Amino acid sequence: MSTEPSRAATREAMRLFRAALFILPALTLGLTLGTGSTVRDGIFVAVLLGTLPLLSMAQVPLLDRTGIQRLAAYKGSITTLTVLGVAALVFGGVGPGFDAMGLSWTLDAQALWTTVGLAAGIALLGVTFSLGREVLGLEESDLLTELIPRTGREKRSFALLSLAAGVFEEVVYRGYLIAVLAPIFSGPWSAALASSLAFSLLHAYQGPVGIVRSGLMGFLFAAAFILYGSLWPLIAVHVAVDLFSGLILGPRMLPREEIP
Repeated sequence: MSTEPSRAATREAMRLFRAALFILPALTLGLTLGTGSTVRDGIFVAVLLGTLPLLSMAQVPLLDRTGIQRLAAYKGSITTLTVLGVAALVFGGVGPGFDAMGLSWTLDAQALWTTVGLAAGIALLGVTFSLGREVLGLEESDLLTELIPRTGREKRSFALLSLAAGVFEEVVYRGYLIAVLAPIFSGPWSAALASSLAFSLLHAYQGPVGIVRSGLMGFLFAAAFILYGSLWPLIAVHVAVDLFSGLILGPRMLPREEIP
């Protein structure tokens, strides 16, 4: 059986790719002319809210389910996250500021309770989706299964990816985006919804279940940021969740013959 993408899949990918290219200038103009955002923030927000989610969706029909190179995928994701994270730090530093992005270091009882509460919320969400798979017969994407690390080298690379995702996704999609969008949307909660929607579509490779789960997780992280005002508890929980999901829960999703 051929593993090449079908013509329909290729057409769908190209349609989304063209939309990703179109939405960048359109959304940039809307933000800069309609809200008074700087051109710098307008372009970067347009990339984060429109272009990247559409490109993430566009690649899914083209991915070869049987030939994914996991190490290359991990390294590519680490590079992309690092570039986005550094850009968010630079633009956020000269824009809303590090305090508004939740990067001021604080270590107090509230930070501890925020971390515990967020971890509990994420765990409850995970249990809910696990039960949903059993009761409703929901299935995880085969792409998600293919990306689970198998070898020791893959696991080490995945651990680095988990660290990069935990740090930079929070800096970009909670710290930077909410700080920039809150004045535009007249409040942080609407900004949290917009950032969570974009965050969910970035995980299109996880299929419909993964998109919904990622969106809800993103909103939980955003709520913790809005209520507490610091990214550090979010970063700690995010890194821990990714490590646990990929290195502990992940192998349980593999067919028996593929379990290391």
